[in-house]
Amino acid sequence: MSSFHLNLPTDTSRPVPMALTRAFTENWNAFIATIAEVAPSAESPGNVVEADILRKMENALECLKSAKEILNWIYPRGTSLSFEKGMRIAAQMREAGFPGEWAEDVVKGIGRKKAGRPATKRQIAILAKEMRLRDPKRWKWRMITAELCDCGSATHTVACQDNLRREILHLEKVLSKFGCALDLGKTR
Repeated sequence: MSSFHLNLPTDTSRPVPMALTRAFTENWNAFIATIAEVAPSAESPGNVVEADILRKMENALECLKSAKEILNWIYPRGTSLSFEKGMRIAAQMREAGFPGEWAEDVVKGIGRKKAGRPATKRQIAILAKEMRLRDPKRWKWRMITAELCDCGSATHTVACQDNLRREILHLEKVLSKFGCALDLGKTR
């Protein structure tokens, strides 16, 4: 398999996206390494222990699910895939050796939004978390809410603050789940 290129965040002054990028890359690389390890046994099944292959494939699937969950924080759904971007991704997938059905699924998704409620507050939560990290004395939750809340109201209530704080707690849970260490030296 050749490489598959995603435009992941590289701005080292943004500790949360960088931590998510590192966690995504770690899970993605573990997925690819496991597939590369198991693939030869599919071609020559002589000494293969099926239980070992099954265990490795389950591990690969968990790594892929983790990578997808992290990627949904880096690139929250809500916008549909443009024709140009969808075709570029499908071509990259074919060149990288992914199954043709996967590339076809990308093409089928062009112009369609993903099902379910979009995770609209994720990028706001990331910005809020970074504001608190940079200067917790200056950026109190009320001030962060007034700065970032997109509810449309001229004044923001405790409900706005609670909603933002809840999304930040969700972000912190994801960061903790995937062992994302925030590089705070780059934010000051």
